[in-house]
Amino acid sequence: MGFHNFKKGFTLIEILIALSIFSVVLMMTTSIVGQSAGFQSKIEAQKDTFQATRAISDMMATDIRSANIGGEIGADVNLDPSPILSRGLKNYTSGLAIFDCKMIGTDDKCLFVHFQDTDNGQESVMSNHVDAGLSQTTADYKGNTIVIEKKVPNTGNKQIVVYNLFAGDLYRFTFPSAASPAIPASASFELTDNLWQIRQDTNKINESALEIKEFKIGGYAPDEQGMLDFPLQPYVSYHLMIQSKNYETLLPVFRGQSEIVTTVTSRNY
Repeated sequence: MGFHNFKKGFTLIEILIALSIFSVVLMMTTSIVGQSAGFQSKIEAQKDTFQATRAISDMMATDIRSANIGGEIGADVNLDPSPILSRGLKNYTSGLAIFDCKMIGTDDKCLFVHFQDTDNGQESVMSNHVDAGLSQTTADYKGNTIVIEKKVPNTGNKQIVVYNLFAGDLYRFTFPSAASPAIPASASFELTDNLWQIRQDTNKINESALEIKEFKIGGYAPDEQGMLDFPLQPYVSYHLMIQSKNYETLLPVFRGQSEIVTTVTSRNY
């Protein structure tokens, strides 16, 4: 009489149970890995915007602190669409000038900071772009362009630095450039004559993957008469917000946003 050895195997039920357990473990593992990857992506996006915001803010603060009293930053108010401001040329000797440059038709027009009497005494104000009869202090962050004047040591010349926000990109340009001659300290710099040089791709200071959501500038940037009548130390207040490009259409894990609100005074030496 013969004997047969039968090797015991898994039953169908045992296989199904094992597969079920494996599937649950796999799903949990996949979920954890996916969340970890998403969390890492969020950290990277936030890091990129934070570093960009800090770098641009530090750059602006360095330029503003280097502003000097002397020379002239000119504003041609005849280019301004607001009739209330059509008073000829105004020149800023504080080393700072703040503008609100808008595209009107095919030309750039700049509303500019000026000095006038208000109910609270003499203040540096900016006319409202929509209603020229309304005014607000420039510290309300109404401008999008700043012109900074610096002395060039031992030369008798000056350097002009311009920051300008346009279509979600921030531009920084320094005059004189390789294509421009030196600027004598006594010469007047006219912003509206030079905007075309500023808005070049090579002058963008934000990365292509990031966009400037907010760049609003205010402060005290008086003209020559303002400095005589109310000689306070000029300053610039600004609100800078940077976010990932196409922020609204991105998945939340790929969105980054960072902002800073601060005030920087000019050293004026």
